[in-house]
Formats: sequence, structure tokens, C-alpha cells
Amino acid sequence: MCKIFAIIVALLIHTFSIHADDNIEFVHKDIQVYEHAKYGNLQDILRRGELVVCALERDYNEFFQMKVNDGYVGEDIRFATALGKALGIKVVYKMLYKNQNDIVDAIANGKGDIGIAKISYTIQRSRKVSYSNPYVNSRKMIMVNRLATAVKQNSLNRILNNPNTKIAVMKNTSYESFAKYLFKNSKILSETDWENGAIKKLISGKVTAIMRDELRIKPMIMRNPKILINFLPIILKNTSDSISAISNISEQSLIQFVNKFLENEYKKLSISEIIDIYKGYIR
Repeated sequence: MCKIFAIIVALLIHTFSIHADDNIEFVHKDIQVYEHAKYGNLQDILRRGELVVCALERDYNEFFQMKVNDGYVGEDIRFATALGKALGIKVVYKMLYKNQNDIVDAIANGKGDIGIAKISYTIQRSRKVSYSNPYVNSRKMIMVNRLATAVKQNSLNRILNNPNTKIAVMKNTSYESFAKYLFKNSKILSETDWENGAIKKLISGKVTAIMRDELRIKPMIMRNPKILINFLPIILKNTSDSISAISNISEQSLIQFVNKFLENEYKKLSISEIIDIYKGYIR
């Protein structure tokens, strides 16, 4: 059944492109749909007939926003499109922002109705915006150098909470705060490039471990299984990386609608289903 479902969804995602019948528009410039628009207010959104989504400017965000010839595919696109259809209105997908923190600030400052961009929950962000229930539930993972785990008396916690340990994470992501909270005694290095920064430093021995969600680490292993010879992947127990939409903290009507939509109408995919469906788009 899972394979049949994956095939069905794989066929459906091809419709998430720039076609009139999809009622979704991708724009790369700042827009003000209406003067004095109450962004995040459901009544105002329905009056305008448009849902303004703040999104990343990049054409490639693995599994969530990936450029194809006739538009974009990914879980962010699938969710935004389905939400627009549920509301019966057009989706204007503003692809302007360099990272998730920029989107949080944009939503907090009234630049759009909702932020959809693989946004993880952090306490710092929740002071600025309201979070919906998750539309993707992932888990936190690390890849650690096997040499560091070779000494029997060294527990994983001792290895990763050590002043001599360096852990690479991606800059301007939630993993900066996650790593600093979980591994308080280690040195956390913020990288601007995943492949040529964090992974390269792990392979060269410049860091002991890298940390990210399972949707980035598992496909890396699938592409290069030989990496398991020298590096050990570990899912961190009792940790989750919930991916949610965000809206203005002073307006609760849209988030309330989104939560009911997620509860009653939206099909959330498992990590295995997401990997299977979008693996053909991974670089």
C-alpha cells in the first residue's frame, strides 16, 4: 500500500507547477497585494482572494522547494498549494528571503500571510511569530567520526559534550541553537555550505561530527553508502524537528484554520515516503 500511495503522490506532485489551474504564482519581487492589508487575518485573506506566502529565494531546498522545468516541487510547494485550494483562493509564493530567520522577521513585520519554508520551531522564533501544527515531522541526526567512538570508556554524550569536540551545523538555521543547547561544552561551527563546508570538514577530520535533520543526512548516506565505513549516523533520541508554517503573532485566525486543515484534510507524509517520492529530484 505504501508503494501504491507513493506512486499516486509522485504523479500528483507534477501538477505543482506554474499552471493557471493550480492557482499558484511564484514571484521573485516584493509585492504589496493591497494597501493596509491585514496579513495573517483569515477574513482579510478571503476578501483579497490571495494567500501571500513568504518563502526562500533559492530554487533548490532539498525535499521542500526544488525547481523543475515547469515550476517547483517539494513538501513546501505541496502544502502551500493544498492550503490555497482548501481556502479556494490564489497562492502568491514570494520567493525573496535568504534563510528561515529572514522569513520569521518578514512575517513578524507584516510582509505576508504565512511563512512556509522548512521552518523548525525554536523558542527564539516563537517570541516573534505563531507556529502551526507540523506538516512534516523529522528527527535530529548527527554523523560522528567512528574514531571518536572507538575508545570504549567514552560514551556518546562524553564525546559530543567535550571542549575538544567540534560539531558543524548550518548557519542561520535552527540547528545552531539546537546544537548549542544539546552540546553545551563543545565548539559549534556554523557553516554556510553543506556539501563543501560541513560534510567536507567531517570527511577531512576538521570536525568530530555534523548535525542536521534526517531528511538531509539519510539521503547523503543513500548517495554515498561508503561513508558509513568511517562515520556513524545516529538519530538523537527524544528529539524532533517539527516543520511548521508561521503567521503573525497578533493574528490567530489563519493559524487556527491551518491547524484544522492539517488535522482533518491534509495527508502528512512519513520521512520514508518523502524520500521515496522526491529522490528523483535530489542533486
